[in-house]
Amino acid sequence: MTEFTCKGEWLGANKASMRVAGEVDLATAHHCHGVLDDLSTQASIHHLIVDLSDCTFIDSTGLSLLVAAQRQVTSPLAIVAPHGQVRRTLSVAGLDAVFVVHRTRAEALAALGEGDEPS
Repeated sequence: MTEFTCKGEWLGANKASMRVAGEVDLATAHHCHGVLDDLSTQASIHHLIVDLSDCTFIDSTGLSLLVAAQRQVTSPLAIVAPHGQVRRTLSVAGLDAVFVVHRTRAEALAALGEGDEPS
């Protein structure tokens, strides 16, 4: 089982990323809300990438976290969900039509015009 982590980082002016590993559920989602709050109190977020590449499970609480994240940014939320249960859950919930879902972090960064990861 993958240990849960959630980390935020700034990618540049008004662009941020949140990387999540492990399970996003009732027991862990509050930590991600805290990360989002920390990012949004530092500056206004226009673009946000939520990287779920290492997320092994997401439930309705996690989906509501993504909806809350969308409310904190001014552009469509970019989700990195390469495979598995997470991508299926986004699809079943219809959120793959609401968010921009990418298969890789590099693809999400390229869509923002960032190219490679920041140093």
